[in-house]
Amino acid sequence: LARGLAPLLGRSVFVTNGEEWAFQRRIIDPAFERGRLRETFPAIHDASVAAVRRLEARAAGGPVEIDIEPEASHAAADVIFRTLFTLPIEHRTAAQVFAAFRAHQDAQPIVNLAAILPWPRWLSPPHSRRTRATARTIRRLIADLVGARAAAIAAGTAPGDLATKIMTTADPVTGRRFTPAEMVDQVAIFFLAGHETSASALAWALYLLAMHPDWQDRLAAEARGVLTDGTMPFCDMGKLRVSRDVFRETLRLYPPVPMMVREAACPETFR
Repeated sequence: LARGLAPLLGRSVFVTNGEEWAFQRRIIDPAFERGRLRETFPAIHDASVAAVRRLEARAAGGPVEIDIEPEASHAAADVIFRTLFTLPIEHRTAAQVFAAFRAHQDAQPIVNLAAILPWPRWLSPPHSRRTRATARTIRRLIADLVGARAAAIAAGTAPGDLATKIMTTADPVTGRRFTPAEMVDQVAIFFLAGHETSASALAWALYLLAMHPDWQDRLAAEARGVLTDGTMPFCDMGKLRVSRDVFRETLRLYPPVPMMVREAACPETFR
């Protein structure tokens, strides 16, 4: 799988092992520790409001059929851009990255032979010309974002988002920080893993609600009870119990990642 995704992911945390993986995790983990969700919640909330407004605009003329998967994909990408780089999806570079990711996903084969065939380690698995081209485009655009953020950090004007947190965190063991090229690798996996999986789960949840209007009404009633003024602070998330249960049932029925295959590189003792 790692070799099948190599053109896009490089040496990101998703494909590495051993000390290289441990080094990457020591830098990345602090940015995603439990308390950080409260800090990024306003950006997630703003992306959600923007998604609702886009859907309302689509339906302004009355009831209309909408393919919800592209809308969910748009919303998930918006969350990632806002939390990672403090950029809404409407930002020019953000929009270009999103479009390139959609093209990259469309270019993937239904059965990825490069991911499942036992290719010799010395032989690179084949990738289509379109896959390589979209991967290069995505990585170039991400490199532009990383470069701009590095300049902002140097000037002391960078926002305190996830990108800044990761790029300014030194490995507590070696004292080393990510190089710009290493940061591009990590941002690529944040988009691939966080975008496609979240979008899939959201799309299936909305599909199930469309198929069960009674549950849709229950969620709407719960939301109206919490969103009294049209906004919701982070502390009110725990009140959305029906919403949580619906989403968990969605994950049970349509898990975006139904399994993860790992190969033991050496003997390990469990418990």
